Amino acid sequence: MWRWFIIVMALYAGGHPALDAYRPAAFERSLREFHRDMNRLAEQGMQAAVGLDQARALRQFATLSDQFQAMLSAR
Repeated sequence: MWRWFIIVMALYAGGHPALDAYRPAAFERSLREFHRDMNRLAEQGMQAAVGLDQARALRQFATLSDQFQAMLSAR
C-alpha cells in the first residue's frame, strides 16, 4: 500500500507547474492533467465534508429544537 501511495505522490508532484522544465515532453500532458484532476478531487472532497458537517449540525439542531418544544409543552 505504501508503494502505491509513494507512486501517486511522485506522479502528483511531477505534474506541478513549477516542474515544467524538468518534465519529459512525453509525460507533459498526462502528468499535468493528473495534477489538475487530483486538485479537483481534493476540492470536491472538502466540499462534501463541509456539506456532511452542515447536515449533521442541522440534524442536531432539529433534535434540540424538538426537545425544547417537548419541555415547553410539558409545562
